[in-house]
Amino acid sequence: MTEENCGINYKLTERLSPKADFPKIDIPAAEYHIIDCKDEKEKVAEAAHIADYILSVMNEGKVIKDKKTGELRRAKFSDFAVITRYLKPVANVLVEEFVKRGIPVSYTKEGFLKSKEIKTMLSLLSVVDNPTREVELLSTLMSPFFCFTPDDMANIRINSRRGGLYLAVVNSAKEGNEKCIGFLKTLSNLQKLAAIMPLSSFISHVYNLTDYKNIVSLMSDSMGRLANLNYLITLAEEFEAAGNKGIFAFRKSLENLGDEKLKGAVMSDGNDSVKLMTIHYSKGLQFPVCIVAYCG
Repeated sequence: MTEENCGINYKLTERLSPKADFPKIDIPAAEYHIIDCKDEKEKVAEAAHIADYILSVMNEGKVIKDKKTGELRRAKFSDFAVITRYLKPVANVLVEEFVKRGIPVSYTKEGFLKSKEIKTMLSLLSVVDNPTREVELLSTLMSPFFCFTPDDMANIRINSRRGGLYLAVVNSAKEGNEKCIGFLKTLSNLQKLAAIMPLSSFISHVYNLTDYKNIVSLMSDSMGRLANLNYLITLAEEFEAAGNKGIFAFRKSLENLGDEKLKGAVMSDGNDSVKLMTIHYSKGLQFPVCIVAYCG
């Protein structure tokens, strides 16, 4: 890459230089795999091949140079990174094939704040903080937390057409509506706890109280969704560690960060796991074994 070819003169300081010093081998360090899909779906076939390849390297013996000792060691799952031009369309396929073979996997979740499980949880937190928020209250009532149906909501509104939704729920509770009575009782208890508990502990308590993690585990991409819920607790811990308090302030801090800066939400089975990421997101990172997938 010279100034004549690309307009930039890559000197020694600009070049990408490999740092790991591996023993010389007689075969190329880079491999190009062509997969014969036959009757299989292409994405599934490639994911299965990648998973099998990882396991084969794991069983090869000492093939990775240890940074600390300088000696060769056996490969760990965390030595592998699978990078693609795009992640969302293939992440679920890769995870499914990896899990089938007992391979722990982690990947960056994009659109954290827009994910269903996080939007639902943040709506509930908003209602605990201020139940007069119409949109969040409606979302919470019709969520798996309280399971109000469209007919339930229509009946609540028919009996109380003026004023806000929260007032309508209160009026319906006074008239003996069992669902509304149960909701207001739960809300009151949560508001009391929110006032005295650390936010991260409160969120964890909500998960346990509503059995929300088990509910989410029945959804598609359940592992990623559960990781998002765990990551929400981590964000709350970081928020509190910085000396901040309060549900409203926490929500505002998430909104200010936005999804672009919340890419640390990861679906993971632990630190020793294969990493899935986009080519763009992998810039500046180094892994002993990189698999560039879905190039076709």
